[in-house]
Amino acid sequence: MSNASEIHQYHTQLISTLQAAFPSVQTLAAYRINETLATPAILIEVEGMTVGKLNSMGKTPLNLSMALHCVLGHGTPNLELEVRNFASQVMNLLTNQYFNLPDLLEAPQNISAQPGEFKPGKSGFDSFVVTFEQVIYVGEGAFDLTGVPAVEIHFNQNEVVVT
Repeated sequence: MSNASEIHQYHTQLISTLQAAFPSVQTLAAYRINETLATPAILIEVEGMTVGKLNSMGKTPLNLSMALHCVLGHGTPNLELEVRNFASQVMNLLTNQYFNLPDLLEAPQNISAQPGEFKPGKSGFDSFVVTFEQVIYVGEGAFDLTGVPAVEIHFNQNEVVVT
């Protein structure tokens, strides 16, 4: 699979920028359900994409709806306060952030945060979710699936089986 697409570049630069700004983060990865993770953590989720208003640049603007889940574990002193502080620092970083891709991106818009998932108790955690929208300009390059394994997936109402 090609690693040169604008989406790949965005993801790589987003992670690089977050790692540099938050070196104590133990997990910085795509948001996945039912996985164990080390905290502090930032989980990256693309909530949606829409095509924006076309312009004369020759590239298609995609409006990305992003979510960064800021997660702290139960051992964090003042957990409820610190998870909000964590989210506020992520929000501050996002202000006018182009992730070293100024020719591909517009500045993030509609940056906000709200409480995320939590689990009380000794093995618990708390999270705040920072959401924002960002426009990325993508070209018409070929979509290359070389290296992506072919698998069979069976959908039914209660489960998905991959073979």
